[in-house]
Amino acid sequence: MKIIYFFTLLILVSSVLAQTPINDYNDVTYLEMKFTVSGSFQLIETSNSARTSEATTNLTFFPKDEINQKILSTTPSSVPSSVITKKNSTIGYFWQNPKPGEYKFSLDSNVRVNNVLVIVDKKIDFPLENVETYYTQPTEYIDINEDIKKQAQELASGEDDLYEVSIKVADWIQKNIKYDLSTLTAESVQKSSWVLKNKEGVCDELTNLYISMMRSLGIPARYVSGMAYTNLKNDWGPHAWAEVYFPDKGWVPFDITYVQYGWIDSSHIKVKTSVDSGEPAVRYNWKSVDAEFKPSKLEVKTSLIRTGEKIGKQLEIKIKPLIKNVGPGSYVPIEVEIINDNNFYFPVTLTFLKAPELTEKNYKALVLKPGENKKIFWIATIPKKTEENFIYTSKLEAEDNFHNQAYSEITFSNNEKIITLEEANEMIKENSLSTIKKTSQKLAIDCSSDEFGLIDENLNIKCNIRNKGNIQLFGINVCLEEDCKEISELQISDSVYIEFILKNNNKGEKNIEIVAKTNNIEVSDIIKFEVIDSSGLEIKNFVYDSEVDYNEKTKIEMDLLVKVPVKELEVFVNDIKVSEIPELSKSKKILIMAEASEFVSSDKIKLSIKFKDKQGKQQESINEYPIKILNVPWYVKLLAFLHLL
Repeated sequence: MKIIYFFTLLILVSSVLAQTPINDYNDVTYLEMKFTVSGSFQLIETSNSARTSEATTNLTFFPKDEINQKILSTTPSSVPSSVITKKNSTIGYFWQNPKPGEYKFSLDSNVRVNNVLVIVDKKIDFPLENVETYYTQPTEYIDINEDIKKQAQELASGEDDLYEVSIKVADWIQKNIKYDLSTLTAESVQKSSWVLKNKEGVCDELTNLYISMMRSLGIPARYVSGMAYTNLKNDWGPHAWAEVYFPDKGWVPFDITYVQYGWIDSSHIKVKTSVDSGEPAVRYNWKSVDAEFKPSKLEVKTSLIRTGEKIGKQLEIKIKPLIKNVGPGSYVPIEVEIINDNNFYFPVTLTFLKAPELTEKNYKALVLKPGENKKIFWIATIPKKTEENFIYTSKLEAEDNFHNQAYSEITFSNNEKIITLEEANEMIKENSLSTIKKTSQKLAIDCSSDEFGLIDENLNIKCNIRNKGNIQLFGINVCLEEDCKEISELQISDSVYIEFILKNNNKGEKNIEIVAKTNNIEVSDIIKFEVIDSSGLEIKNFVYDSEVDYNEKTKIEMDLLVKVPVKELEVFVNDIKVSEIPELSKSKKILIMAEASEFVSSDKIKLSIKFKDKQGKQQESINEYPIKILNVPWYVKLLAFLHLL
């Protein structure tokens, strides 16, 4: 994964910690923090015969090394003392024969988190193809229903850039789902479907819903839990965000609550990633008789050790009112131009700090392609009441994620023209950089069947129909000759399996075309198979000694191959059963050790193979192979001769 470190050449030493409350740590190159997690449990005897042989705490909620995160030190401890082990992503605390009482465990970590951006230097096409499906499946809390699919489809329709889709879905959730700590979700995690229906939740639920919507579009996304600084308490607190997988680039963070899309500030300590949000942070195991085990809630605390230097300017921002002098009660369109001179994608959230009342929220999130300029617009409302002969000035101030600011101003007075809302919108339309969505209708069909079939046997053909475009498809007809099946709707990245049965097949090689079409799209796949009159049993690589001494054993090797699966296969050598195979679908290597004396009377190997074909009919294949037996005793020859009389 390629990343960029934000830095500046102007400041060469770390800054002194401020004594006043900090709003955020967006604009520093790194933070060094102390992370502490602690917990406890009590063992309580419930009878005089109570005993506990062992107790174990397995802790998984602690920071590890990441692409932007370095663990400087880790110190586990416990009271009373325990055997402490670290294995993979778990720290274990083990007590042997623990007595009744309280048991405490803790872990201190010093961690440095760098303010980095995952470098995406070229467009990643949406929808994605050939991605690992583990992080695209629904889970208990990150569920996917039709409402979630529908909303995600509406947002992604017409988009062909993964970064654009990722930000668009995040921004919709941030603006349409209410963040509310007073709801019942603050104490218990709710499913994504509940959050979408009720339009409220905390960071866990907003993250759940985001992951659900992304997964419904076939985009891998996972749940991240950890700690982050919040200006609500001017302290660190437990937090959750998402990571989205960008092929060939890695996992890119999206924090819906903090409106940090494609990037997170360095106060975020990543502690755990998981496929679902309900996974426990600690697991307890104990063996006891007549003893009660009472665990306490985990306590997590983070404190600041030091901060890095300030980040330099990453983007160019310009503010321009489309009309500077207006009358009272006017609607003033404000243009903010953002210029990305970097050779990689740059996600940014623009926030107005100073302005007259705005008709919408004071922040907007977007992503700029390498070298791209973008314009976004707000509309400010001017007070209706003004004094005669006065000229009023309203300051405009906006900033990006890293507190890079731009300024302008608006003046208004009774002598100027009043601009209506319609006129303001028309000015925005005239000044907007035109963007045309590229809709892509792509349909794929992939069919498969058995390579061989028997005469008069039904052959099953399975076809996978997938929407590879960026808009929904409707009324898809899938036809095998005159046999047609309809798919009423196929969402972006979705696929449907269609099955056909081909009846009454006659002998020979077949090429069957299956066609899928809707509106202006038509795709097809050709199935090739052969209809045969038997199982197509073949004996390959038959190897044996053509000459062998009478007193020796001979080795016979062969490969049995069938074109159509068979059952109850038996192998006979000179009418003696030497091998059984309950079912054979492709091939099987057979090894037989036989006494040379068994072949004296006939001077040949008679190989007989009996089996039941796919239709249950008994079949037999007989082959003979010459063999010469050397040094046969005279009396054996005589007996063989008499046997032939």
